[in-house]
Amino acid sequence: MKVEVDLHEWIPDLLFQNKAGEAKAYGKEFALNEGKYPDGETSRWESIDMMEKRLLGVLDKYVSYDKILIVTHGMLMHQIKPYGHIPNCFVDSFTYDEHFKCAGFEVGQTFTRMVGEIQPSGELGSTEELLYSNAGKV
Repeated sequence: MKVEVDLHEWIPDLLFQNKAGEAKAYGKEFALNEGKYPDGETSRWESIDMMEKRLLGVLDKYVSYDKILIVTHGMLMHQIKPYGHIPNCFVDSFTYDEHFKCAGFEVGQTFTRMVGEIQPSGELGSTEELLYSNAGKV
């Protein structure tokens, strides 16, 4: 068995300062910007491109294997397939080969992320659900 440490959850604060309330604020910023930094800007949260790079960096090591087991977290799983809500202890399979594309980010499916709900206006509401889907973009 080998543990690949790059299969961890999304990093809300790349400086690892994690001050009170900032993770939720960064999550909202991530959602409003669909995981991408605004043009010409950087942020303290991990972008969707960064998540994709570390996921593919791990998967590429095992492309010649017939089967592997991956244990990871929801936001990284959303880069693999458009899952919608992912319950705890979720099990699924997928094929990884030279044609694999990360799923990307698009408002539309739901997963729990404690960052608020994106309204049609682009504003965040007060619920704890974030509309998030993966439609083959990236």
